[in-house]
Amino acid sequence: MAALRRLPPGELARKVVHMGVGAIAFAMRFLGPAGSAACALGAVVFNLAVLPRVGGKRLWREVETGRGQALGILLYPVTVLLLILFFWRRLEVAAAVWGILAFGDGMASLIGMTLGNRKLPWNPRKSWAGTLAYLTFGGLGAGALLLWTASGRYGVAFAWSAAFAAATLAAALESLPEGLDDNLGVPLVTATPWFISDSAPALMVLEWRATPRFEPALKSQPCSSMRVITAPFGRCTGALKVAPPVVE
Repeated sequence: MAALRRLPPGELARKVVHMGVGAIAFAMRFLGPAGSAACALGAVVFNLAVLPRVGGKRLWREVETGRGQALGILLYPVTVLLLILFFWRRLEVAAAVWGILAFGDGMASLIGMTLGNRKLPWNPRKSWAGTLAYLTFGGLGAGALLLWTASGRYGVAFAWSAAFAAATLAAALESLPEGLDDNLGVPLVTATPWFISDSAPALMVLEWRATPRFEPALKSQPCSSMRVITAPFGRCTGALKVAPPVVE
């Protein structure tokens, strides 16, 4: 409790709301692309026009009160909306990156402000404790949302590896001295490799399995003898099957 007294006024409530809203990402599995986008758009309108009039200003920081607007609170749902629009065919990616934004950034702020005595050598405004919290809670949130939103699509080990790799990238971006905006730039840049991989085979991982006969090249059988997987989330593109002959 003593550590929480180090937090600026209203910061604890702000981060609780920040992470609490992130729990809505678990509903994307049922909402689908259109429903998720509609909710995100509604959140943008609400944060812009309604929230400041119904007590939302209590979540503003001192500098935001001084300039009369809280840009970060508005950018949060804007980022979620953009993620949904970019990944409408793969909502689990949007949900996973949202998990990093909600839980990674939220816990990094709380732990960094309360326990972050040891600062980063390259950025004295950030701490080792906050960066580690970002990586840990961001990875946990991303992995859980990835597995939940696309249940059965990914192997557990692969999903957690991808989630923590993404959280590591986000934590590194967040730690930069002249870093990106934590509510907009960091999650969008973190999502960029997956956006590229969704449209082109940026990285291919080949899995070979012998079969007892020749198979026609380019036979349209998804996830067969040679699987072409687009990194980093392992979308099986199928359409390629090449098998070696059996040696009698």
